[in-house]
Amino acid sequence: MVALDVIVTPSHHLFDPRYQWGSVLTTRGCPMNCEFCSVTAFNGFKYRMRPVESVLGELALIKQKFIFFADDNLVGYNKVHTGRFIALCKGMVERN
Repeated sequence: MVALDVIVTPSHHLFDPRYQWGSVLTTRGCPMNCEFCSVTAFNGFKYRMRPVESVLGELALIKQKFIFFADDNLVGYNKVHTGRFIALCKGMVERN
């Protein structure tokens, strides 16, 4: 399982500019293992998070007006995860 603090930032400039939506991944995995969900089978039980500054840097590279967060579980399941999500949102507001 790859730690998300070492993944390579996608080369967003290579995407066709006609795409309406950009996409970003900030977390992977989920410990809940709900019977209807495939996340644990594909991305594991461990909830992994990219550093907020890394995500904010990637968001700055995306030229599309709309952004899709392709996370398994964006908000997480405890106060640490929720705090990280709030920091991410505040960072997006501060950076426009």
